[in-house]
Amino acid sequence: MSVNTTLNSDFEFDNAIFMGYFVIVLNQDKMVGWGLIESFNELEVQVNGKAYLRKQSIFKQTPVPDVYYELK
Repeated sequence: MSVNTTLNSDFEFDNAIFMGYFVIVLNQDKMVGWGLIESFNELEVQVNGKAYLRKQSIFKQTPVPDVYYELK
């Protein structure tokens, strides 16, 4: 899987969890979260302790940043 790949299918989410891929979460072209995928189901994806709806969000694999910013 190449960098900045959009995750869509259950297989891609399973692979991201297994391989420890870092993802950013976009909603209406704005970054609303980032981190590791902890779990998912058909409705939502849990990233870094927060749940995001699959239909409203875009999940992109990205390189791990050198610094950490907490989004509120």
